[in-house]
Amino acid sequence: MGSADNEAELALLRKENEILKHENAMLNKQIHRLNARSFELRLQNNNLNEKLQEIETSNKKLEKIKKEKDELFELIIQDIKNPSMIIKNLVEIVSSFDNFTTDQQAVVRALVKTVKHVVNISQDISKVLLISDSEKLTNSAFIDPVDLIEKVIENNKLDAQVKQQTISTDYANNLPKFKVDEQKMFEVFNNLVSNAIKYTQVSGKIKVKVNCPDKKNMEIKVCDNGLGISEEELKSAFQRGKQFLDMDIVEQESQGGIGIWIVKRIVEAHKGRLWVESIPGRGSTFTVQIPIDFEQ
Repeated sequence: MGSADNEAELALLRKENEILKHENAMLNKQIHRLNARSFELRLQNNNLNEKLQEIETSNKKLEKIKKEKDELFELIIQDIKNPSMIIKNLVEIVSSFDNFTTDQQAVVRALVKTVKHVVNISQDISKVLLISDSEKLTNSAFIDPVDLIEKVIENNKLDAQVKQQTISTDYANNLPKFKVDEQKMFEVFNNLVSNAIKYTQVSGKIKVKVNCPDKKNMEIKVCDNGLGISEEELKSAFQRGKQFLDMDIVEQESQGGIGIWIVKRIVEAHKGRLWVESIPGRGSTFTVQIPIDFEQ
C-alpha cells in the first residue's frame, strides 16, 4: 500500500508540475506580449512627443508670423489713416467756406464723403486688429493720466474744431501715476472722446475729468451734452455691434459698433470697470475706473 500511495503522490506531483509549467509558459507568453505592447506604446509615445514638439514649434512660428503680419498691417493702416485724417480735416474746414459755386460745393462734399469713407475703413480695420489683442497687456507701465488725456485730446482736436465743439478738462490735484498698457488705454479714451464728438451736436461741449477719490483707483470721466442714450439702449450699451445713431447729428460716420465693446474688454483686462450714465437729449458720461496698480 505504501508503494502505491507513493506512486499516486508522484503522479499527482507530476501532473501539478505539468500544470505549473503550462501556466508558467502561458505567463511567459503574456509577459512577452506585454513587453512587446509596452515597447509599441513607448514607440507611440515617442512619436507623439515628437509630433507635439513639431506642433509646438509650428505654433510658435505661426504666432511669430501672425505678430509680424499684424504689426505690418497696423503700419500700413497707420500710413493710410494718418494722412487721410489730415486730408479729411482740411477738406472739412474748406467745405465750411461759403465762397464756392454750386458745382464746387458738390465736388467738396464728394471729397469729404470719400475721405471720410477711407478714414472710417482704416479705423474699423484698426479696431478689428485690437479685438484679438485687447486682453493681452504686454507693455504695462506706470504713466501720468494727465499726459495720456492730453494726447487723446490733441488727437481729436481737429474733429472737435470742425464741429465748433469745445473740449475742456478737470484734473484733480496731485494725481498719482497708474499702471496700464499705454497704447491700449489710449485707444480706450480716444474711442470715448471720439464718440463724444461724433454724437454731440455742433457747438456742443465735451469735458474729461480725472480723479483718484480713494487713492486706489483712477477714475476718468468723459462727459458730453450730446444725444444721450435712452434707458432701453443703456441695457445693451456695451454689447458687440451696438450702435447709437441719429443721422441728424452723425453723418457718414463709422458705425461698426465694435469700438465700445473693445473698450470694455481692455478696461476689464486692467481689472477695471466701465459704466455709462445718460439722459436722452442732455448728454452722456462714460466712467472708467482702473486700479492704480493692478495684478494681471
